[in-house]
Amino acid sequence: MNNNKLTNKTIYSYGLGEFGFNFFNLLVAYYLLIFLTNIQKFPVTQAAAIYSTVQWFEAIAALCCGILVDRVNFKTGKYWPWLIIGSSICSVSTVLFFSKFDVGKDLSVVLFLVFYLLAYFGYDFMWVAYRSLLGVIGKDSVETVSLSVGASQLGTIAGIIFSYLGVKLLGDFSDSATGYTASAAVYGFIMLISMLIVARVAKPYDKVENFSVNKNNSKLSFKEILKTINGPIIPFIVSQIFRYASSTLLFTLIVYHFKYFIGNETIMSSYILIYTVFQFIGFFAVKFFVKRFDKLAIYNVSTLIASALTVLIFLFSERILVFMLLLSVYSFVYSFGAALYMPFITDIADYNEIDRNISGRAFSYSIGSSCMHFASVLGASIASFGLSAIGYNQSLPVQPQDVAYGISALTFLGSAALTAISVIPMYFYKLNGKIMKDIYKKKEGLYYTKQLG
Repeated sequence: MNNNKLTNKTIYSYGLGEFGFNFFNLLVAYYLLIFLTNIQKFPVTQAAAIYSTVQWFEAIAALCCGILVDRVNFKTGKYWPWLIIGSSICSVSTVLFFSKFDVGKDLSVVLFLVFYLLAYFGYDFMWVAYRSLLGVIGKDSVETVSLSVGASQLGTIAGIIFSYLGVKLLGDFSDSATGYTASAAVYGFIMLISMLIVARVAKPYDKVENFSVNKNNSKLSFKEILKTINGPIIPFIVSQIFRYASSTLLFTLIVYHFKYFIGNETIMSSYILIYTVFQFIGFFAVKFFVKRFDKLAIYNVSTLIASALTVLIFLFSERILVFMLLLSVYSFVYSFGAALYMPFITDIADYNEIDRNISGRAFSYSIGSSCMHFASVLGASIASFGLSAIGYNQSLPVQPQDVAYGISALTFLGSAALTAISVIPMYFYKLNGKIMKDIYKKKEGLYYTKQLG
């Protein structure tokens, strides 16, 4: 904890972490499945089974890593060493699971799974430690939001860079398999360097992180785990599962909307650019609102507005200029909730540690990570079952008019419904600005007590 106001240098040095690991996320999200089918030559059904199964593994792995990070203390700090350990494991293992070995299909599957699991263990160690540092470096709501926003902004920049350079890097080699391995090596190196910078910035704060009056609060017990998942995190996580399922549904089906309902896939590039730019602007704006309004109110109001805008996007989806205008406003507003996601978990961790004497900071973030995986499964399931229900036939180059209309309705109205539903659990989330202000005062008091002691 530091009594001085955070500088932009500290905020964006911390944000470099998300810049670094977002390249890994994008590489896996866009190219893992095609690597399994086109490079490893795994059968489509086998590749799909592997692709789906690992989502569940990632959710479980995140929880295990959160517990271990909470239970282990290093002499030099609690969280920052995990940034280096986790990013090192993830970087090396990613290169290996994006490599093709001439050892036969069965052994290739085994090697892929081993290296993939190792990579995600490393990633989860790094991720939960990185997120835990939000409440270590930031001493109040404004500072944690500023850190989260800075990270989101740099993560967005990574996405823009990836969109321009990712395909080129993959294709700059005569052997396609080499392109994947080289890409993994480049992005792994960026992630490792980024985390080394974050570790250096976080180290002075991490030494005095332990605010709880419980002397053994670093040793997360099974009883404390149960208490952690039985508190305010329940309504929050339920809300986030619906919210992230809505974005998964939208992003999964939007290409179908442009291809079959609009009849022009090339608009996707404009869609991605506009969405990214206004999301980036929204990240700046949320800091202004947090200084003046309660985070909880900002979240609920912006989410409801985003839901209404999604309905309007559907109604005007054939009028491209109006569609893009509404999309820009939607992206701007929807970014508020994305920027507040980690600060809310920080509030929950601070509340548990200060008021409930529970030491599950990293575990709280790991729950947040797991919920995103569950949301991805839910959103993807709604998309696939929804397409089947409306009669989508992938063998047809042009879908019947009613099916095309159904795709558009499922894309936008389905997303709008999930977004609206996500607000309901937040009315049972009680950590408003007044309560958190009191917790921050207690947190600061404990810090000074330890310093003087």
